[in-house]
Amino acid sequence: MSTLWQRIHGLPLEQDFVVRMYPPPSEMLDSKRYKHRYKLVGPPVQTDTVLRLIHTTVRDMGKDDMWISAAGISVSNLSHGPPLWPPNAQNKRCNIKLYAWKSSGCEFPS
Repeated sequence: MSTLWQRIHGLPLEQDFVVRMYPPPSEMLDSKRYKHRYKLVGPPVQTDTVLRLIHTTVRDMGKDDMWISAAGISVSNLSHGPPLWPPNAQNKRCNIKLYAWKSSGCEFPS
């Protein structure tokens, strides 16, 4: 059984990016999968229109495609900045917003 550090070591770029932004606790790097699985602990959940639209789109796609429905896709925000939509004084200078997604079978988000 591989340790958390070994599982993180060979990640694809899109997953490695998320894990580097929000690394696991250093004392858990030597733990086995059954003892500690990576959990994204990012910024607080926001009232985000774009995030709500992503959730709705995934849910609607799941109605037509059983593979998407069975994947158990979850999406969360990665950046602390304000939501991009609707435009307002808070997000006027914030031109990027990051989101992560993962399916229920994957340990690491992309």
